Amino acid sequence: MRITMAYRFDTHWGIDAATHWEVVEWMAKHATLPPQDQLLQAQHPPLFYTVAALLTHCGLTRAQIVAFPILFGTIRLALFWCGLEWLLPNRRWVRLPALVLAAVLPASVYMDGCLFPEPIHATFVAAALLAIPRVFDAPHGARWKRAALVGLWLGLALLTKVTGLVVFVAIAIAVACDAVFTPASDRKERLARVLPWSATLGVCLAIAGWYYARNVVNFHKPFITSFDTTERASAMARLKGVPLLDRRTLGFFVGWDTGIYEFPYFKGGDPSGHPRFLTIAMASTFLDYYNAAFSGLDPGTPGPLRSGPAGSVHSHALTPRLVSVGRWAAAAGTILFPVATVAGVLCVARTFRDRRWGLFCLAVLPFATVLFQLYAALRYPFDDIAVVKSTYMQFGMLPMIAFLGIAFEWSRARRHRIPIAAALLAALWVVSAYTLYCRTGVTLLPVSTSEKPTEKGPPWR
Repeated sequence: MRITMAYRFDTHWGIDAATHWEVVEWMAKHATLPPQDQLLQAQHPPLFYTVAALLTHCGLTRAQIVAFPILFGTIRLALFWCGLEWLLPNRRWVRLPALVLAAVLPASVYMDGCLFPEPIHATFVAAALLAIPRVFDAPHGARWKRAALVGLWLGLALLTKVTGLVVFVAIAIAVACDAVFTPASDRKERLARVLPWSATLGVCLAIAGWYYARNVVNFHKPFITSFDTTERASAMARLKGVPLLDRRTLGFFVGWDTGIYEFPYFKGGDPSGHPRFLTIAMASTFLDYYNAAFSGLDPGTPGPLRSGPAGSVHSHALTPRLVSVGRWAAAAGTILFPVATVAGVLCVARTFRDRRWGLFCLAVLPFATVLFQLYAALRYPFDDIAVVKSTYMQFGMLPMIAFLGIAFEWSRARRHRIPIAAALLAALWVVSAYTLYCRTGVTLLPVSTSEKPTEKGPPWR
C-alpha cells in the first residue's frame, strides 16, 4: 500500500506540500537553516529537510525522494511487528488484526507517501517505544545504557518534529508512578529506578538541544509553531483578546457530527459549520477527511463534486463512487474508534494495577497524544487550515492499534461475544477495502455512482 504512493500519488498534492518543499529547496540552495519568519514550515526542526536537501543535491528528484518516507514507514511497521512479538508472545489473535490495521490505516499510509517530517518522526518514536519497556525491566546495571538508547531515538525524533515531546510526558508519568510505588523506606532502590532516565534526557539534549536553544534566542521560548512566526499577524490576529477557554464551544469537545455519514469530508471551512474534535480525529484517521488526494485522483480532474471552494487545499476532485466508499469507511471507523479507546482505558488500568510501568507508559501515550492535539485545537481554533489532523497523532498511535487487537482477542474468547468479534472484523475489512480502493482503484464494497445530492445537500458545489 505504501509503495503505491510512489506511483499513484503526486508529491505536489499533499496538504502543505508546496510549503514543505520550499524549505528543502532553500536548504539545498543555501546549505543553511532557513529564516523561520519567512518560510511557513521553517518552524519545524531541520532533520527531515536536511536529508531531503542532501538527496536533492545528489541529483534525486522530488518524485524519487518519496522512497525515503516510504522506507521509514515500512521500518515502522517492522518495529511494530517486533514489539508485538516481544510484548505479546503467543497471542496471535492480538497481533494479526493489529498488524493488518497498522498496514492499511489510511492516515498512516497517506502519511508515509508525503514529503514532510511525520513519517521519519513517527519511526524514531516507534524505535523509542520498543526500547522503553526494556529500561523498566532491566537490572539496575543495564538501565543506564538502555535509557541512553531511548534518548538517542527521542533526540532524533525531536530533531525532526517537536511533538515527540509527548513521549517524555508519558515517560515522566510512568517514572513518577514507579518512584511513588517503590517502598518509601528503600531510597536507594527508588534512586536506582529514577536516575537512569537522566541519561535519556542528557542524550536527547545533546542531539536536539541546540535547535531548541536557538528558538529561545530567536523567539524567547524553545517550542514554536507557525503561529509564532509567519502566521502570527494573519491567523493569531483573529484571537486578539480572546481567552484560551473561550476559543471553542463545549460541543467541540463532547459533540459528534452525524453528517459525517452523509458527506465524510471537510466542508471547506464553511463558517456556519460546527466542528467536533472527536469526529475529525476519527474521520481523518480512517478516511481522507481533508480530501488530500489519497484516492490518487488528479486534483484537476473535471467534475461537479468538490469538498471545498475552488482554489482551497480541500478542493481536490471527488467522485460519487469515492464519496460512497468514504461513507463505508466513516461507519467502520465509528466502530473501531470507541472499541480501541475503551480497550486502551482498560489496558491503562490493568498495567497500573500490575505495576508494569513499561507497558503502562506505552498505554498512556495515545491518550497523552490526543490531549496534546486537543490543546493545540483549543489554542489555535483554525479549522479552515486543518489544525486537527490524524497524521499529527500517528507517532503516538501504535499502542492504540494494539489495543484494538487486544479487544478482538477478548471478543472471540467467549461464544456470546462473537458478534462483537464479527463487527470488528467487518469494520477492519471495510477500512482495508477503502485503502485498497484509494490506492489501486479496486472496489470491494457496494457503492453508489449517483451524483444526485440528498435533500440536505452536502457542500460539494
